[in-house]
Amino acid sequence: MKNRFLILLSLLAAMTLACALVGCGGGNNPGGNNPGGSGGSGDPGDVVVTDQPIPAALDTASLAWSYGFGQQGAGYTMASDLLVVDDNAYLVAESVGDDFVTSMGGKLIMLDGAGKVVKEVELPLSMEYKCNPVYANGMVYVPLTQGRVCAFDAKTLEQKWLNGPVMLDEIQSFQQLYSNMLVDGGNLYVGSMGALDEAYMSQEGVIICLDAKTGDLKWAYENTYGGYYWSGFQVKGNNLYAAGDDGMLLQIDTTNGKLVSSLNLGSAVRGGIILDGDIVYLADAAGDLRVVKLDASGKPKSQEVVDFAETCSSTPILVDGKVVVGGGTADYAGIVAVIDPATLTVVETVSAPAPVQCKPLSISDDKAGDYVYFTSNNMPGALYYYQLGSGAAQAGELFVPAEAQQNFCICSPVLLGDDLILYNNDSGNLFALQVQIAREYLA
Repeated sequence: MKNRFLILLSLLAAMTLACALVGCGGGNNPGGNNPGGSGGSGDPGDVVVTDQPIPAALDTASLAWSYGFGQQGAGYTMASDLLVVDDNAYLVAESVGDDFVTSMGGKLIMLDGAGKVVKEVELPLSMEYKCNPVYANGMVYVPLTQGRVCAFDAKTLEQKWLNGPVMLDEIQSFQQLYSNMLVDGGNLYVGSMGALDEAYMSQEGVIICLDAKTGDLKWAYENTYGGYYWSGFQVKGNNLYAAGDDGMLLQIDTTNGKLVSSLNLGSAVRGGIILDGDIVYLADAAGDLRVVKLDASGKPKSQEVVDFAETCSSTPILVDGKVVVGGGTADYAGIVAVIDPATLTVVETVSAPAPVQCKPLSISDDKAGDYVYFTSNNMPGALYYYQLGSGAAQAGELFVPAEAQQNFCICSPVLLGDDLILYNNDSGNLFALQVQIAREYLA
């Protein structure tokens, strides 16, 4: 319902103005809805007349709705990062029993902006613990167990294909799809990892290129030195860029899966990659931002290093020319760093209760400024915020779940529409938080 603000020069003038704007015969807007007064229900499309703009309030939020996706009797519920397509959000979830082993069945769930389940469909196989679905060309792609991927129609959730097991030459171990998938040029790129060693590092992994339309295997790049755990990919031209537990930034030919070149980063990478022109940004597991320059052929030729944390498994983002990335300290506290890539310096650091392992979400407003939102992997599974340039030492709490909905959280928040922030935590609940975005109206 939209506001109507009528400037009352006199009672007669006000009535004349009201008739001129909406007409006096239909009675479809009895009384209007004036700021500070009582009002009726206006029709959609009513003209909003006000001389006072509505300012943004990006440091407060109200709970619009929540959705519980855990099943009754579950010992634990796994959940994907959220995926937003147009006006809907997609969530992959699977509950396991009290033994923390037996699956109770996994689902792909489509929700609308009001939290209503539009459609849901059962998964053909179990999901992985760290599941990152991706959307492209009208389809939602979901990584599953056994190194498999399933494609669903984004509107109907009809299963379009499930790829077969990938037969490899050198690697025979069980592969898990924990990477951030990427669709580009009709190709779906998926990274896998083998079992973890005592240092929780994978010693082998595979990059798989599938036909995004059919699921057919195009090629597989086998890495016998490290796998791809939470890491991601970028494509420029015929070059695929990938980095994983072996600490190497790889340049792979997208047409045949052959290695073109590599650059030793010196530490494992467990986050996504930013590609900005001929610059690659990524954060390694040791808490260093790597700024890699590409030559004219796309080959990584040099790198600069900015130390910002002790640990990192966060995917960085660019906000107004600055790199924003989460990390952790030696005592399991969290930080979010704002880094100037031009000077290679950390210009702001804000602390969080526990390591920030998500990809931050940014919302910008001309008057309110730039805000980033992020989760912190500890109780209570809250959502935090920081205003860039504010100099605050501690992250603000945007939302704290009710006690029964509290748990650890590595989920990356996403934006649905203009002003609805979605995230979930390990309690098996999804939260939709309303923030106020600035709106200007002509008087």
